[in-house]
Amino acid sequence: KRVIVLKEVFERFKQLFIENKTSIIVTVLLSLCFNWIFITEGVMCPDAYSEGYDLYLNASWAGTLGRWALRYWNGLTYNVVILSFNYLISIVCIVVSSLMIIDMLELKNRWISFLTMLSIALAPAVSYQYLYGYMEMAFAFGLLFSVLAVWLFVHNKNIFGALSLCLSLGSY
Repeated sequence: KRVIVLKEVFERFKQLFIENKTSIIVTVLLSLCFNWIFITEGVMCPDAYSEGYDLYLNASWAGTLGRWALRYWNGLTYNVVILSFNYLISIVCIVVSSLMIIDMLELKNRWISFLTMLSIALAPAVSYQYLYGYMEMAFAFGLLFSVLAVWLFVHNKNIFGALSLCLSLGSY
């Protein structure tokens, strides 16, 4: 296979977004409804209240566990835990990851594509990650870069898949 260039990647994603725009909108709205309590009320797990309810500055401790990219993801919000922003980043990562999975599986049926996207966005494990609001971006980027690594390997078989896997492992 030949290596695809960045322009072709953007064209492929543009096509995927156009083909699945209704599924994306419905998935985002259902995910918002399903996870409303986590986003608006600040419902979190006990770890969040002791470790990162308002500010998450323990990235140095998490870095010792191998999560070296966490400090960079938290830097997007200057280490301030903003649940709505974290949720927005998370749902964007989930939608893009879902589109890559749909592309890799070559799903042509719109209903199957929609159910695939919905099952990923509304999975209990994904909803559970919102209880850890201070780690939400790490979970989201971990998922995104894991799927991106496989997607790049399937399409390119080059070093960028390995780099994406390193970012995934560094996130969580």
